[in-house]
Amino acid sequence: MSVPLPIEPSVAPTQFSSAQSQPQSRRRDSSSKRVRRPAVTVVQALPKAKRPLWLKLLIGLQTLSTGLAMGTVGVTLAVYGLTVQADRRLNTTTATLRQLQHQEQQLTSAKAVLQYHLAQDAVDEQVEAPKKNVIFLDPEIAPTPSPAERATPETAPPPLPSSPMGY
Repeated sequence: MSVPLPIEPSVAPTQFSSAQSQPQSRRRDSSSKRVRRPAVTVVQALPKAKRPLWLKLLIGLQTLSTGLAMGTVGVTLAVYGLTVQADRRLNTTTATLRQLQHQEQQLTSAKAVLQYHLAQDAVDEQVEAPKKNVIFLDPEIAPTPSPAERATPETAPPPLPSSPMGY
């Protein structure tokens, strides 16, 4: 699509003779090596081609779909990042929950063992309770005497009170 541009003679630069300023010995050498300068050309801007309406619509549709695709990729990456972060938090929270549940089981079993021993000591009446501290036990926790112990009337334990025991 390149079209040669016409050279306008009125725009061509004038050439100066350098022979006048140089000595005669150099004048002969310089005449054989004289380089011709190219003529200056005027470049005119090409007229802008008018695009048909259907082509403008297609270009607009392409720009819109490119923007939507880039936006969708950006949103997808953001949602993926949030999902990964939420998964990491969930894993740490789940591990902490499991650890706390394990500790709760250990504390519950230790509490039950301690209450059993306290109830056993209270039934046996071997331990003198300190006057400052009072410990209340549920009546269901207190151990029941075996059937052989119930048969002897001398050692029959007193009936359990309806309120919690304390000592």
